[in-house]
Amino acid sequence: MGSQVTPLDQLGNAVAVLRDAEAARDRAVAAALTGGATWAEIADVLGVSASAAHKRFRWVRVDPDTGVVWREPPLPR
Repeated sequence: MGSQVTPLDQLGNAVAVLRDAEAARDRAVAAALTGGATWAEIADVLGVSASAAHKRFRWVRVDPDTGVVWREPPLPR
């Protein structure tokens, strides 16, 4: 008989899916910005205001060769 999937297994799977979806969203935001999209256009797709999109994603960067996403905050003054 096969093993049962526990609620904790389900939670772990959901967390992994969410992490992958968030990384895909961040890659898409970075690609849209690189492609010339405005914050207003990005915000419209995300269903938020332009200022909310800018505040949340302004530091998102993506390596075009690997697709790795990271956040690059400004250097301290």
